[in-house]
Amino acid sequence: MTDRAVIAVDVGGTMIKSGVLGADSLLHVAVRPTGRERGVPAVLAEIADVIGEANAAAAGAGADVVAAAVAIPGLVDEAAGVVRWSVTFGWQDLPLAARLSDVPFPVGVRHDVRSAARAEARAGAAAGAQSALVVVIGTGIAATTLIHGDVVDGATARAGEVGQVAVADPDSGRSVTLEQVSSARAVAERYQRRSGDTTATAADVVALATAGDAIAATVWTEAVDALADVLSAAVALADPEVVVLGGGISRAGAALLDPLHAAIGQRLGWRPAPPLRTGRFADRAGLAGAALAAADLARPALGIDAVLDALAAADLPDPEVQRTGITS
Repeated sequence: MTDRAVIAVDVGGTMIKSGVLGADSLLHVAVRPTGRERGVPAVLAEIADVIGEANAAAAGAGADVVAAAVAIPGLVDEAAGVVRWSVTFGWQDLPLAARLSDVPFPVGVRHDVRSAARAEARAGAAAGAQSALVVVIGTGIAATTLIHGDVVDGATARAGEVGQVAVADPDSGRSVTLEQVSSARAVAERYQRRSGDTTATAADVVALATAGDAIAATVWTEAVDALADVLSAAVALADPEVVVLGGGISRAGAALLDPLHAAIGQRLGWRPAPPLRTGRFADRAGLAGAALAAADLARPALGIDAVLDALAAADLPDPEVQRTGITS
């Protein structure tokens, strides 16, 4: 009997991660640049090629792919398989599921941060919490609220787009989005402009700030303060039991958690800040969520929970990440 497997694809602003998961093993993982600088057709071609490559890898391992899911940043109508709007790619009302209709198995389209939140709720840092706010910080920033493990989509599936909330630009004072101050890309670019070091990554900025570099420390503090401004309002509104931070910048660990927790507490004032945790899956949470979505699409559904440990620990080397320091 041929083993059954599912394909998970997480399309980020910088790279596409993919994996093939069977019931008992992680059969394949890969990373490639997203190619968004080449426009919509190129990104769509990359997604289709990634699925084809993963399917071939599954066949080579003696497995039959029975479903796939693709996680996308932006406003995603998961039921219709349509990307209503993506700031990252400039897509509007893109029928992604229909564009992938030639794939010989069901393909679901999911929101990347909702997928990440579902993975953290099922088997990660939000497991067992009655409510949680999951915030993913990579090339962009978005969040989702979980109540008893269920994602709050909102009336128009726009809930959680905190990266688009207006904050003050630390340089000019004008109104910009949170993503323009606190995302991994913004942290790197703002340090590069101020320091003249055009090769510095977000990870470099964190390390330099910790080591006492004044410019890096200022950039990092400004990023944390802007995050605290927005997340404190979200905490006041939703009152989550825990806040889970994911995405590439969450790998900063205590350098992010400690000052952010203190800053949120200062802004709330009248109540303590909830616990902040680093997501179990970090920058693989969208991939883990896509895998769970694909497993649920399979008929009969495929149990892959035992393989999530391997996915969380999988080595995903990528030259683009090493160059930019951005991991989502």
